[in-house]
Order: sequence, then C-alpha cells, then structure tokens
Amino acid sequence: MQLLTNASEEGKLPRLGWIDGMTYNFKSRIEEKYKIPHIGWNFSNVILTNVFTKGYEGEIRFYFVYSYFVKINNEENSMVKTTYGLEFDSAIVNDNILILSSTQKKVTNSE
Repeated sequence: MQLLTNASEEGKLPRLGWIDGMTYNFKSRIEEKYKIPHIGWNFSNVILTNVFTKGYEGEIRFYFVYSYFVKINNEENSMVKTTYGLEFDSAIVNDNILILSSTQKKVTNSE
C-alpha cells in the first residue's frame, strides 16, 4: 500500500502515485500508550459497500502488523477505515486497484 501512494515519511524517493495519498509513521502521530508497530486484531469499519465488501457491512476485524499508515486525499476511494490512536484508511479502491493494509489472516465478522 505504501508504495502506491504519492509519498512516504519512510524515505525521500517518490512513490508510484497510483493512490492519491500519503504514508505516515504512527510513532510521530499517536500517543505513547499505543505500541508501535501496530500488531494484532483491530476492528475496522466498512464505509464503501461494493463487490469486495459485500457481506461485511459495518464492523469487521483485521489483523495488523504495521508501523506506517495511509491517509488518502479522495474519500471516495476509501473502502474500510480503522482506528489505532487515529483513523486511517485500511482498504482502498481506485479504478481496478484494490489495496488492503491488513496482514493476510482470516477476516471475521464482529458478531
């Protein structure tokens, strides 16, 4: 996901820019009580229902292992948002590109 944004705090080289957004480091943006990297299950909210999120409306759980997060500039491309000290985009769609920031584990409904 980080490579597809416009830029990142992780380095100075330009990214691909396929997703209009920026990659940020959690450490410089959230309270110290939150451990970095963000590791573990977290509740996420589906905000855009489409073929990829059908059947997962509302709150779902994803597993994360990350020190960086993405904020996109066009909210129409945000499918799923997660909060870990702040809200960030955890699933993004843009034309024929689908990006998930969670680690590939079993996704479960919160019921």
